[in-house]
Amino acid sequence: MDADDVAQPDRLGKQVAFLDANPQVGLVGGQILRMGARGAGMPSNLPTAHAEIVDDLLANRHGMCNATTMFRRKLFEQVGGYWEHNLSEDWDLFLRMAEVAELANLDDLLMAVRFHSGSLNGHSGHFILKINQRGILLVFDLFFGSGQQFYRLDFCLFSNLVL
Repeated sequence: MDADDVAQPDRLGKQVAFLDANPQVGLVGGQILRMGARGAGMPSNLPTAHAEIVDDLLANRHGMCNATTMFRRKLFEQVGGYWEHNLSEDWDLFLRMAEVAELANLDDLLMAVRFHSGSLNGHSGHFILKINQRGILLVFDLFFGSGQQFYRLDFCLFSNLVL
């Protein structure tokens, strides 16, 4: 959450109640309302079900808004927290959490988020996609080391592993 974003007063209470009622869920987010020059007044339509959230994240679509997320500390520690590779750490964390717990978004508006030309969200989706692709390449390099041959086809990354 940035200093110019506005959380709804009942945001945390709703998320705690949801996590208490759904022990299989380890990470919960919610809907946002856009503020600023880019898309002001546009509410999000983020998926609420685990499978759709994961599908969106894997397809480089916003399945969750990082500013709205709340997660269980035990799960955060179980998956090793944020990995410091300076790119897409939130999506990386979300996907690792999704391997051991369910993800969910509330259908409720939890926050108003400012989008402007100086913010990462203010850039085009193509720019964010390039950043996420760089993050994926860094993760592959961390796991498999150098010696990889990566191919970019229609915004999808394929790896021809050199063993």
